[in-house]
Amino acid sequence: MNKSLNVSCKRLCALAALAVGILSFSSCADTYDGNDTFVSDVQNAQLASPAEGDITITPNTDGDQMTISWPVVYGAGGYEVSLFDLSDESTPLYSKNVDGCSITTSREEDVNYKLLIRTLGNERLNNTAAPSATEKRFNSFEASYAAIP
Repeated sequence: MNKSLNVSCKRLCALAALAVGILSFSSCADTYDGNDTFVSDVQNAQLASPAEGDITITPNTDGDQMTISWPVVYGAGGYEVSLFDLSDESTPLYSKNVDGCSITTSREEDVNYKLLIRTLGNERLNNTAAPSATEKRFNSFEASYAAIP
């Protein structure tokens, strides 16, 4: 009786090992051919800049930098981003064409800022740039929690 139990246990272990081996080899199928590209469905269109309410400004934990992000505008060729200190609007603090949906820049305390984001066109898709930039005003003032007697 002990011998028959030993044989059935060996067969069960062999069957389990065979099943694990088959599953291991069959799950390693490599089907990626490297030719996957994203093509926008937005073509031959007049693009718009991101809405002011969709733009988020997040200071980092130290408070010396901030990340400005906005949702993607499909079919865009990039974004023209300018950041101004409202006390001196003649010189931008940041002015670049960006090929993403966020920037990280320095942040000063107690400053009123003005942000301009304009969607750029994409010649390959025959999309034209937004006619105007979205303007968002914000500040870096710290909240006051002390009550004045």
